[in-house]
Amino acid sequence: MDVEVAIKLLAGAATDPHSMQTLRNEVLVARKIQHPNIIRVHDVFSDGHDAFFTMALVTGRPLCERLLSSVGPASYDKWNRQLLEAVLACQSAGIHHGDIKPDNILITDDDDLMLIDFGIGHSLSTQQHTSGHLQYAAPEVINNGISTLQSDTYSAGMVLQEVLAAVPVKQMLWDWRWRQKRQRNNARLTHPHPEQRPKLSNVLKEPESSNTQLRNPLTVGLLLVFLVGVIVTGLSRSPAPHTPTLPEKTLQLALLHDEQYPLLGTMTRLLRYPMALHPDLALVPAATSKQLIQNLALQPLQNDQDRLNLATTLDADLILTLELTPANTGQYLLHATMILMPANDVIFTQTQEVASGDLATHLEQFSTTLIDTLFAQLTTPVALPDLTYLEALTALDTATTFGDALAQLQQQAPDYPGTWLATAQYAADNNDIAQSREALSTLANFSDLHPYWKLQGNLLTAQLNDDLPLAQQSIQALVEAYPDRPELLATRADINQWANNLAAAEQDYQRAIELQPHNGQWLFQLARLQILRGDFAAALDKTLTKALVAFRRSKDPMVKAWCSMHSALLIFAWQNMNRPSAILKMR
Repeated sequence: MDVEVAIKLLAGAATDPHSMQTLRNEVLVARKIQHPNIIRVHDVFSDGHDAFFTMALVTGRPLCERLLSSVGPASYDKWNRQLLEAVLACQSAGIHHGDIKPDNILITDDDDLMLIDFGIGHSLSTQQHTSGHLQYAAPEVINNGISTLQSDTYSAGMVLQEVLAAVPVKQMLWDWRWRQKRQRNNARLTHPHPEQRPKLSNVLKEPESSNTQLRNPLTVGLLLVFLVGVIVTGLSRSPAPHTPTLPEKTLQLALLHDEQYPLLGTMTRLLRYPMALHPDLALVPAATSKQLIQNLALQPLQNDQDRLNLATTLDADLILTLELTPANTGQYLLHATMILMPANDVIFTQTQEVASGDLATHLEQFSTTLIDTLFAQLTTPVALPDLTYLEALTALDTATTFGDALAQLQQQAPDYPGTWLATAQYAADNNDIAQSREALSTLANFSDLHPYWKLQGNLLTAQLNDDLPLAQQSIQALVEAYPDRPELLATRADINQWANNLAAAEQDYQRAIELQPHNGQWLFQLARLQILRGDFAAALDKTLTKALVAFRRSKDPMVKAWCSMHSALLIFAWQNMNRPSAILKMR
């Protein structure tokens, strides 16, 4: 008929007559949808073992590409209505799209939104429907694998929230009011419980608050009066109302990344070293975060409630997430999001389009901007640390392990102290004492070495050489420079035990637990010290109970078994408190 069409191929779908009938039924249903913002489906065919169906050919570009540039408020309101109307049309026809995300939305040459590639043929392989990217999938889809009409509502809300983030922020009252209303609407659409999400028909009936409302003379007059008052009183210097304010304290920061991309894991580990130099940050150990995510089967990158559960258990004030999203052939969108917990408020987001063939180069640029943006948000002003070593990321995309990455870093960034401290720590953790000492020797030869690197190197040297005085001096200087870092306090507690100063060790553990109340390991160590110092009631009635609760909360069966066994030893020691040999044996 001399009509250009788009073709969707379903490989192997024609081998089963039942599957072909199912596919025909789905296409027949899809053809009933006549909506200007939904791709028109034409017909279904089979060719040997394969099946395919044809759709209208639409010129434009995917929304994921369009979001690389700014979006105006008028475009957002237009796309918001078009997307919700398209999803409502699918829901009215009983069709689950099942994969609503920016990749499956086109922005036409006329700046209209078009929903494409909905789930025709999904049922041929599985009854479970999951989004192509978990960032947009509803909680019930992630948890149960079953998509409903309300699941599409959630995905649409997540897409709209991402579009809203691309609308430039203006320090104006009308912009704040406009943005707040859209954020509230998107929060309703993405409610974690499906039954709490509104019907799209009701949402679309609600009046929109657009910029045109400001053309009302009375509204404009009131706004001018308000702005004059703001200028006179100096309130214009206050933070924008939509921007969360970070508390003035040492913030516990957890770094998370998409596990699908190993290079993101390497990037996350390397970012920890410059972040560790800032006195306002205390980094949650990567192993702790990863273990907890596995034990509790959490998906903190996609699920707000999972992220909240993780932050609460880790006592994290901030969570930084790193993700990659395929945009189109050979392109990715690199996302970083800093989130204030437990409010789940976004502090800032950073997005950059990268090419797969030049991914590592973009990671270096992205990381530098990320560190600069993060440090600008913190209370204590510090100079941006030396980040030239991040250029070495261009050579790390072939590294399969962190050890391989460190070996390449030694060649590509030999002038960065963090390279050698990381190498020394990694070697010591893997019982390669010779390599650890060699890396520490290289670190010690640096001129104008930052005190943090020097003290950390001295501390590791003291541990390798069994040098108690050096360990005491190094950890004391570190705690004085970074007084509210719980991991340093716990390290000083261990060194105080090494020096047989149990009272000081107990005080350090108590302070560390104040900063991280749910750390079962530290709670148990505190209980052990309390037993050794004769405070049996506090150990058994309070501290040990809290430790058991913390271990149970983390759902780590090995740790819980270890804690239960040692609990029995503590109780045995208490019951035999008049027998010094029992105390000594337990110790």
